[in-house]
Amino acid sequence: MRNDVKQTINRERALECLERLRAGEANDDGLDDVRVIRAFLYMECISPDHIGTSPQELDDLDEQLAKNKRRAILERLRDVDPCACELVKQLKASLLKSGASLSDEGTSEEELADLVRQSCLAKANRLFLKMHKGPDKVEDGWYRYDDWYTSRVDRLYEVLAEGGLQLSDLNYSGAKQILKNFATRQQSILNCRKYLEEAQEGGRYYVDSWNHFQFARYYGCLTLSDIGVSLEELEKIYKRIFQKRIEMVLAEIRAGLERSSDEFRMLKQALADADIDVDDLDLTVNSKAMVKTILESISEPVEA
Repeated sequence: MRNDVKQTINRERALECLERLRAGEANDDGLDDVRVIRAFLYMECISPDHIGTSPQELDDLDEQLAKNKRRAILERLRDVDPCACELVKQLKASLLKSGASLSDEGTSEEELADLVRQSCLAKANRLFLKMHKGPDKVEDGWYRYDDWYTSRVDRLYEVLAEGGLQLSDLNYSGAKQILKNFATRQQSILNCRKYLEEAQEGGRYYVDSWNHFQFARYYGCLTLSDIGVSLEELEKIYKRIFQKRIEMVLAEIRAGLERSSDEFRMLKQALADADIDVDDLDLTVNSKAMVKTILESISEPVEA
């Protein structure tokens, strides 16, 4: 009894699929409907005439579905679909299976090659614009930018190769030089931010980090707005940099460690260059007094 009910349900489902196929209302590309019918016939070990059809009709419906799918693929290709390369492969595989030709579908190798080219050109232009914009977010700090940029350059050249294109085909004159300049400029911006972060952390090599920041800034011909910092913020950062270093020096002196006069002299000169007064630093009164005493005791180096 249970098997009879199951067979009835499967038969009804197969008939519904057949009606949809005949009416041209198949689900998606119709492949599911065809599978249901053939699966039902196979499982019940019955012939197509049991559901009012024939092997020839099923083959004809299969071929019609394949034609519909090829027509849909061509429509997508002519709309400059980003998946053109894969779609062309699907189209040719379907033609091979059906024994049909490109001319049967109203197209040619020349048109397909041109459609792939258009698709790749559109993708390449989008990639190029994305590289101009830069990453929305760089994970793991600014050091990761190089990986981000390199991967997109590689992908750009892959897309160009797929479409048989050159950089000169992009919608931007001098794209090769633009890419080179942009990569250098973007890297300079990121280097500036990295060195600025390192300088703010203090440490023994804060001056080197600050100098690297200045070099990267001028090398990249960058303004402060390019880097994303205002003059006021930069001055505050500069003060914090030296304050941290001074605090470190004082801590070492209090711990009984000797400091070289050259280091004090460099510190004094750096404060003078930045026009920073010790009283402007956020130090305790005793610390300020100690710093002033140390700096006042530093004599200028004797020139040979």
